[in-house]
Amino acid sequence: MADPAALMQQQLQKNFPKFGNIRKPCIYQEIDSAYYDAGSGSVIKNIVSEHPLMAIFDEASTGAVSNINVDEDTSRVRELKVAIFPALDLPITPKNHDRIVMENSSVWSVCGNIGDPADAHYELVIRPWEAE
Repeated sequence: MADPAALMQQQLQKNFPKFGNIRKPCIYQEIDSAYYDAGSGSVIKNIVSEHPLMAIFDEASTGAVSNINVDEDTSRVRELKVAIFPALDLPITPKNHDRIVMENSSVWSVCGNIGDPADAHYELVIRPWEAE
């Protein structure tokens, strides 16, 4: 008998394109470390890899992010979004402080993973990168 989690992953990846144009192209950037650039006075994030994705972006509800420590006060929850995509579409494990670049060039920082018991998809809580 096939592994149920693997079967769910395959089915989600196969059927995710049926969501059509509500999926949006983006680039997932894996961030390894950051360093301070004294010349510019800013923190530079080291991009290790980039992965093109098609993801669904939705507004994050307070209930959806209640178990995630996003270091945000409740007035800023409206700035949070959720990026949803099949786990098999990303060859790495997402982690906090990685980034997602939308097709309009806006940059969002991963601040949590809502999780999926079958590990078939990711629901990543993201916030505007400038807010970090």
